[in-house]
Amino acid sequence: MNSDNDRRIGSYDLSPYADLTDADLSGADLSGADLSGANLDRANLRNTNLSDVTMVGGSLREANLSGANLTSSNLECVNLRSANLESAELSDAKFVGANLTGARLKNSTLCNANLSGADLTGARLSDSNLRLANLAGVNLFRASLVNADLSKAELSGANIILADLRNANLSGANLKASNLHEAILRSVNLTGANLAGVGLSGAKLSGADLSDADLTGGKLDDTNLYAAKLVEVKLVGASLVQVDLREADLSGADLTDADLSRANLYGATMPDGSIHREWPA
Repeated sequence: MNSDNDRRIGSYDLSPYADLTDADLSGADLSGADLSGANLDRANLRNTNLSDVTMVGGSLREANLSGANLTSSNLECVNLRSANLESAELSDAKFVGANLTGARLKNSTLCNANLSGADLTGARLSDSNLRLANLAGVNLFRASLVNADLSKAELSGANIILADLRNANLSGANLKASNLHEAILRSVNLTGANLAGVGLSGAKLSGADLSDADLTGGKLDDTNLYAAKLVEVKLVGASLVQVDLREADLSGADLTDADLSRANLYGATMPDGSIHREWPA
């Protein structure tokens, strides 16, 4: 924008609550604009500069924001349902309580972004960078986060049921009391993660690395941990009924009061370093 008083670009009104439905603002500089409550449904904002923009309570349904710069923008409670945010720069942005259902965020950068309480049901976040992001209480039901970087992210209380996180990096992340029921977590990095009280029943964790993770009180019944690395993991009081731990490495693991009823430990390296060679009864 040219000045604080300039609220137009071409024929477009850029004031709060403006109706910019279907507007073409691709490549424009809207940095610092106040678009609170504005309607930009289906707008073309490809490669647009939206850094430091305030758009609290606005709507961007099905908008094209691919390649856009939204660094430090405030999009709290914004409707971004089915929006395209692929390859967008979203670091330090606020999406608290936003609706991102079905949004496309592949290869986007969300470092240190705040998405707490947001709805990302069915969102596509493959190859995205969410390092240090706040995703507390977020809804990621059936979301795709393949190859995503979620290292040191805050995911406590999140709904991650049936989400696909293959090869994702969750090292040092806080997933306390989150629900990952039947999530796909093959070859995921969960080293040093806080998974206390987590729900992982039916999850697929074959080849995953959970070394040094805290799974105290976790619910892992029917989970597939084939060939997983669980070195020095804390499983105090955890439920691992009918878990597949074949070929898993449990060296130094703390299994105090853990329930391993009907677990398959064939070929697993036990906490004392011995190899388990018995089939489950």
